[in-house]
Amino acid sequence: TLSALFLSFLLFSLSFSTVLWVFSADGPVTTKPLLMSGNFVVGSQDGYLYSVNPTNGKVMWAKKIGGYVKQPVLFSDVVVAGSSNGHLVAYNKKGEEKFNIDLGAYVYGVASGTRIYATTNRGLLAIDKGGNIEILYNLSNVTMTAPTVNDKYIIFGAGKKLIAMKNEKQIEWVVNGPDFWKSNPVVDFGVIYIGALDNRFYSYDLSDGYPRWSFETRGWVMSTSSIEGELIYFGSNDGNVYALDSNSGDLKWKYQTKQAVQSTPALGTLGGTQVVFVGSNDNNLYAIDAESGQMIWKYPAKGWVHDPVIYGKSVVFGTHDGKISAISTERACTIDYPEPESIIGYREVLVKGSAFSEYGALQAFFRINEGEWQKLEVVDGKWTYVLDPNSLPFDLNTMDCKIRDAAGEDKLPYSGVTLVRSADATKGKFKVVFPSAVQEGKSFEIVVQDENGEPVLNFNAIFQDKTYSGSTGSVNLTGTKTGVSKLILQKSGFDDSEVTIDVKPAGEISIFLLGGFAVIGLIVVFVVVRKMRK
Repeated sequence: TLSALFLSFLLFSLSFSTVLWVFSADGPVTTKPLLMSGNFVVGSQDGYLYSVNPTNGKVMWAKKIGGYVKQPVLFSDVVVAGSSNGHLVAYNKKGEEKFNIDLGAYVYGVASGTRIYATTNRGLLAIDKGGNIEILYNLSNVTMTAPTVNDKYIIFGAGKKLIAMKNEKQIEWVVNGPDFWKSNPVVDFGVIYIGALDNRFYSYDLSDGYPRWSFETRGWVMSTSSIEGELIYFGSNDGNVYALDSNSGDLKWKYQTKQAVQSTPALGTLGGTQVVFVGSNDNNLYAIDAESGQMIWKYPAKGWVHDPVIYGKSVVFGTHDGKISAISTERACTIDYPEPESIIGYREVLVKGSAFSEYGALQAFFRINEGEWQKLEVVDGKWTYVLDPNSLPFDLNTMDCKIRDAAGEDKLPYSGVTLVRSADATKGKFKVVFPSAVQEGKSFEIVVQDENGEPVLNFNAIFQDKTYSGSTGSVNLTGTKTGVSKLILQKSGFDDSEVTIDVKPAGEISIFLLGGFAVIGLIVVFVVVRKMRK
């Protein structure tokens, strides 16, 4: 019904069995959770800086700054955050304010070293513990990255320049290049890595700014990278997550999501497997095998997923709908297909999912509309289930999966995906390839496809009072009675189809009939080759 369709789009599906806690702010949570004195500190576009207990999501304190709160950083024993309204604030672990400075400028980002460094629309500023401000690099009317600080350099992007400042006073080098903005410079073993708005990801020598290599994507690179060993991971607005060799810039693998990837990847484990956690603007948090690039799990949220962080055996992240979520990484059961809020009709649905556990003795189970649990076969962390929707109501329907392992099993609430079954959906149509005449007592083959030319699996063929089952898109029949007989094809979710076949007495096979068999054989070969290529 229309009301059910409308309601379905108000719902969303979560991997509930792995959710440890969820905290709700009043605006998008775009910063990476920062651990300070045992609690996470996050900034929101609701203008607040929050301290959240990482074990239960309880708010320890909340401080209103105003504007869009930027990524907080640690500075000695306080946390410091800037805001789009020009304020720079510092709080101790109890939430007591240590300073609140109006910089009189839009803040792009902050970093800490011997002082606090802020990139603003006034340039690069340095602020000491007493709140005293010094302009280190005067600049205006350009976008800037957040600064990156190590023991010698302050590195930042400013418009079409990448700048390295040494000892706060001396400009060591300036690289003229593309526009730099949201992708912040990352320094590793004397090398800088940064993305740009010309669709490229760059590598420069830290000592002199000499370009080492660049890698072209198909969209702006606004993701800040993460490095693990000799691999560097980042996302692009083309929707891909990339893994490159950090020395050569060669592509190791890429994984395509459905929208821009602007978050910073985090390396961790899921069910004992080394993965890259990364958020996408398609509202999913992905876990991608760090070695192969295969997606092994995803968590559907209700807004863009921002920078994740690993905490113990959990992954914590903010989303654009104002949530901060903590998800267990010890075990995971998810329904990967169909997508949440999908509309189904009469045809069978091949449900696909993932199941992982770090404890061994893994078992996965599936149910529909809180019915009986059915055990699934898990192969390499994947499972499938053939769902016949014809027993379901034309309304909202919920599929759940859960994990049982050597350490126990999931408890309520379970991993779930909400679907809606619509009476307006059309049934499938059979396309049948068959000989018009066959010889009595001889076996012959029919090929059954849907209207799109795809093989129809698990159909029934009724011929001369005998029912045959076709599991692979074709079936062999035998005519035992001469004369014209009906062939009826049936399958749940499809309209019945009826054709006629003339069964000739033995010895009356014609050249025409032989030609028909040859055509059937060629079609079968075509279907088999097509399936193998898929």
